[in-house]
Amino acid sequence: MTCLSRMMHLPPKLRKAKATNPLNRYKQVGPFIFWNLSHALLSPPHYETSMYGAANAYLSGIFPLDRYFMIKPQGMIRPLLDAEAAVGNATVQSKPSLAVFSASLAKADKLLSDTNEGGTTSALEGVQEDDEDDAAANILDTSIGSYLGGHLARGQGKREVGKDFVDFVVVKVVVSDADSKVHIPLVLIEMKKTYVERDSRAAEDQLSRYMEDMARQPTCPKDLVGYLIQGQMGMRFYLNFNPDGTFDSVERDRLFDILDSDTMTPELIKIALENWDFVQSAPVVQP
Repeated sequence: MTCLSRMMHLPPKLRKAKATNPLNRYKQVGPFIFWNLSHALLSPPHYETSMYGAANAYLSGIFPLDRYFMIKPQGMIRPLLDAEAAVGNATVQSKPSLAVFSASLAKADKLLSDTNEGGTTSALEGVQEDDEDDAAANILDTSIGSYLGGHLARGQGKREVGKDFVDFVVVKVVVSDADSKVHIPLVLIEMKKTYVERDSRAAEDQLSRYMEDMARQPTCPKDLVGYLIQGQMGMRFYLNFNPDGTFDSVERDRLFDILDSDTMTPELIKIALENWDFVQSAPVVQP
């Protein structure tokens, strides 16, 4: 019987499931989840956090754990280090692939392995001798996050400035053969208990910043979306790109009433189905 254990055996590969359509997926989610969140949005509680249970149940119903989705409450987006982020360029992927994860994990594993063994020579190739000590210190200060970005390591006596905490981040989890896990961010959700016009702009700017910071993470797909939920009012956010494919800005759609015209649920179900069979266990490729 599978249970919590110190022996971290890899879970089975994600088996392809029989394709379903959005209508069937609606039926599988079940009416309670929709009623529960509708009730919370229609009659907002005294505290914003009292809405989190209904929102978490709603997201978990659409993005089930057995398809290796995960809902991250207060999901953290860590600031990237300026120096190449330890795993390469933090570019936005059109669709993250196993090759991207494998290559990035291999680079990260090799860098951290060399560092742990005291062998920083390979990581410091091309660095001027006078700057070698500073470069080595930067490598030692680096850790690799679940989005494969390079971040300030813990225990270095330095404070990591600029972290974001999103109310909910929906991710697809990729498990590697090296007991590592990679998160593909799919949806960001930020909640406020009621819609107040004078406060809405600040909330919109807040989610825009979260979207922009997530767009810099190496595993972020181009079709990342965000939803700002303020009581029963919603607003959709998405990433905009230049003609050459480089990230340009975060855009937002018009405000809509979730309970009168729910365009959010169909899109979330579509995102879940598009990522239903993505991804199986990702082997780490040796560099």
